[in-house]
Amino acid sequence: MQDHRVRTVMTSTKLLAELNKLNSEWSTSPFLFGFNLVNLTRLDEAASRALVRQLQGEAEVLAADGVVDDVLIHTNGQPYLIQFLCQRLFETDEEGNGRLRSVREEDLGVVQSWSSVENRF
Repeated sequence: MQDHRVRTVMTSTKLLAELNKLNSEWSTSPFLFGFNLVNLTRLDEAASRALVRQLQGEAEVLAADGVVDDVLIHTNGQPYLIQFLCQRLFETDEEGNGRLRSVREEDLGVVQSWSSVENRF
């Protein structure tokens, strides 16, 4: 019996669904048995900008328009990648306000890899 307080999140490309189809003829349980599949598609530009600036939260994150543009370019509007990159860019100033610094090359390793994979589909 699963504990209702425990959640498992598994991320992948669309190729995971192909693997799930392949095992349909196997004499075992379905590969993704017990998982609810949710496809996270890219957000539109307005929703992406709102996510970067955390407009849905109690305190907006300050970010220059150029920084927001860079985040959208590097993440292709994918919500997970936006949050991942913004976590790397987040800083708190002396007054306790959150802001995003400029993107640096070392911030992009994983983001570039996943964003380029997503663009193939």
